[in-house]
Amino acid sequence: MGAIKSGNTDSEISAEESADLNCEGVRQYDAGNYVKANELFLKAANAGNASAMRNLAYCYQSGKGIEADPRKAFYWFEKAAKLGNVDAMFETGICYYNGKGTEKDCVKAFSWCKKAADNGHAGAMHWTGKFYRNGEGVIQDLNEASKWTKKAADKGFVPAEDELAGVGKGIFLAHVIGANFVKWF
Repeated sequence: MGAIKSGNTDSEISAEESADLNCEGVRQYDAGNYVKANELFLKAANAGNASAMRNLAYCYQSGKGIEADPRKAFYWFEKAAKLGNVDAMFETGICYYNGKGTEKDCVKAFSWCKKAADNGHAGAMHWTGKFYRNGEGVIQDLNEASKWTKKAADKGFVPAEDELAGVGKGIFLAHVIGANFVKWF
């Protein structure tokens, strides 16, 4: 890990140093040293490291090494999402959908999940399909629902694969066959 000069404020930490802090935070977290991990994530997050922001948000969400706080988790997820962190985009969408740490807002939930899906996040692709299927936060569109569910399944996302296979009670399945839909419930 790169040396951090004593007395530096978080804003004086270079991008490389903040990445090193985040990596060391991950090592500490994996070793079960959650308090130390959070200290490192916070320092790197305050220096602008989006991955550290996301990691800190997960800690606030889970309460590992820090008091669980949904509002702080949401704050850090959204901040990382705005910096382009794809996992944080998805998590921000889920926070909006569930009203965790913020007001429930299906339009914002869809928007963030769609951004993550557009950037290749398989879970977000699955959720984007759900939004289209249910008409939550977006106009219902079963073609788009099928498309996004299939994209998630093609990436190996098991819940989407199960949905397409019709596994589970009450699972929706829509296949576009020409202009016709076949639905199973």
